[in-house]
Amino acid sequence: MSTIYKRRVNHTLLLLFLISFRVIPQNNVDSIVQTQDTIRTKKELIHIGENNNSKKNNSVDTLEFIIDYDISYVYQYSMIILILLLLIFGGLLFYQYKRKQLYRSRFKRLMSEKTEIETNNTISPFSINKTISVPQKHIEDIMSKLNDFEISQKYLLHGITVQSLAKDMNTNVKYLSLVINQYKEKSFITYLNSLRISHTIKELKGNSNLRKYTVKAIAHEVGFNSAETFSKAFYKEIGIKPSYFLKQLNKKMVR
Repeated sequence: MSTIYKRRVNHTLLLLFLISFRVIPQNNVDSIVQTQDTIRTKKELIHIGENNNSKKNNSVDTLEFIIDYDISYVYQYSMIILILLLLIFGGLLFYQYKRKQLYRSRFKRLMSEKTEIETNNTISPFSINKTISVPQKHIEDIMSKLNDFEISQKYLLHGITVQSLAKDMNTNVKYLSLVINQYKEKSFITYLNSLRISHTIKELKGNSNLRKYTVKAIAHEVGFNSAETFSKAFYKEIGIKPSYFLKQLNKKMVR
């Protein structure tokens, strides 16, 4: 088997591989093949003419060199594409593996921890030293009402905003926001979502019926308006997606 034929076979196999993964569009491949067929036809015609005229030897040698160079160039180009594909594919596999490992470790840690919703809103002497532009009596009143808010699980209600909660507590939005920022060390939205996510994890661990719900249904149960908002808040708080947590939890409970 000649060197040119071997290269042509290898090149054809690479083209088929690249077509199957849609790296090279079919119309580009057709163009390459058509060009090579044209060159090959010309070569055959020159070989025929060679038998009648020995002066065409130089033309044949030149065309053979062009064909050889053309096939070699396309072959090298195809090999580069193939290597890049393998590197990208290998990188994706490694990323997926590391993410699964990270998710497993986070799930195990979450299952080993006792999930409790913090309801201790007493103000320590150290906390009193924090400087905010809210009178002390208002701070104590807001902290007491936040404690009631958490114990009564009103954070599960839909449509809660900092404005609506401030109104329910007979205070203003500025005072409420400042107290939550300073003493809960969170924004109002983060504080609210944190309570909801902690409640969700606790309920999923102990409530087999809730584990049968879809992510969208669970989101609605704990006060979120959409599955997407719930998933983002869950991931931000825990570091894993709720769908993964639910799947692994069901597997663990079946064992």
